[in-house]
Amino acid sequence: MSKDLVFATDIDGCVLKMNDLFADYFSEKYKTCLRYEDITDYNIENLIEGITKDEVREAFYDIIDQQTLEVEDQSKEVLSWVSELSKRVLIFITSRNPKLGVKTYDNLNKFFNDMDFVVFHEQKETRKSDYINKYGINLFIEDNLDTALDIVANTNCKVLLRDRPWNRHINIKSFKNLERVFNWIQVRDFIYANYNC
Repeated sequence: MSKDLVFATDIDGCVLKMNDLFADYFSEKYKTCLRYEDITDYNIENLIEGITKDEVREAFYDIIDQQTLEVEDQSKEVLSWVSELSKRVLIFITSRNPKLGVKTYDNLNKFFNDMDFVVFHEQKETRKSDYINKYGINLFIEDNLDTALDIVANTNCKVLLRDRPWNRHINIKSFKNLERVFNWIQVRDFIYANYNC
């Protein structure tokens, strides 16, 4: 039975290509041979000896400052379609620090300036699952497995987990409302098959 779509997505690793930039940044700055496929832990500081969480945060800020982020293949087209289909403002929910609000809007406006959108920033007291419950979101795109598991445990939202090296270590088939997707075309096809279009 089809239902109306109330859609939201994460930004980094889902809509914007952050992963290769992280690998390149650490390879250059710390003289490592880190490749995208080597990022098997969401927390990069667990992968490179001597790298701290603060250095990872600094790398993230540097990458955002450089404004070199690119959009994930087909995400712009699919998100435009979703925006028209749902007749709603496009919702982004990110774990980026709220202090990056202006830069986050700049990153997104570069690609989505023809769409109405809003950005919510996850904080210590407000998780993505809280926003999902508050706004009645029934489909969310995520790449962080821990966040995806929190969402399916605490909401009625379906999560499409973007396949990434850091979320492949667990078989997700046993989790209700969690499905792996490899690209935005699969996201579109899932929406077309399960929601009012």
